[in-house]
This record gives sequence, C-alpha cells and structure tokens, in this order.
Amino acid sequence: MDKILFRALGISGMKDGDWCYGHYYKHPHLHYGTIQQIEDGLPCAVNEKTLGQFIGLVDVNKKEVFDGDILSVKLPDTSHWKGETIMGVVEYDNVACSFVINQWNKGNGAWHYHYFNEDFTITVIGNIYENSKILKNT
Repeated sequence: MDKILFRALGISGMKDGDWCYGHYYKHPHLHYGTIQQIEDGLPCAVNEKTLGQFIGLVDVNKKEVFDGDILSVKLPDTSHWKGETIMGVVEYDNVACSFVINQWNKGNGAWHYHYFNEDFTITVIGNIYENSKILKNT
C-alpha cells in the first residue's frame, strides 16, 4: 500500500512557520486545517494554502517529493531531450489524475507538463512557498 502523507506550514504555537508532516484533516468547526503529526502524534494547525501531498517518489538524495516542490529533472538520453535537465513544479493534474512536472518554457511562453518516468533523475531543490525566486530565474 502507498504511503499517504501530507505537509504544510504550521500557523501557531511551536510549529509556527515550520513544516508539519502527517495526516491531514479539516475539522468542520475550525477555520483552518490540521495535520496530525507523525513524529509526536500532536495536532498542528496549518496554512492550507501550503498543503501538499507526498507523491510516492523520493529524489536522488532519498528526500520525499511533495506537491508544490520545485525539482531539477535530468531527462533520459533516450528521449528527444537528449539528456537535457529541466526545472519544474510538482502539481496534480485533474485531467490525467496524476502528479506531473509543470515546466515553464521561456522560449515560447508556455507551460509544458511532463509525466513522471522511472528514467528521470529528480532532485528536490526547494518549494513554491519558500523558494519561489528559483522559478523566476528560469
């Protein structure tokens, strides 16, 4: 069975501004979401705009990959990219019902979606909530 895990930035208490990892739930009487933390079992009030799901992959450094992560992706030499390295954001595609790498192409001003492939070499280099400047340099 796949591991179901979420992360989001905490908004109060000891976790204010820190990442909380665990199981997400939304209480009907609260105006914020909560993550039941894996490390200590305590609830963590979170900023739902930063909520991301673990996509079931780890990068070359064994770091878990989440929705909202910024990746450096080395494409395989067998593809038409000839081993090119791209940068993109992990997003969920509702049409394909899967996570994709969303890449901005400055050349034609369009977004390109890449479906994850076992031949890709991926490295997490940040996330869109804390490292958005990385994308502005591409």
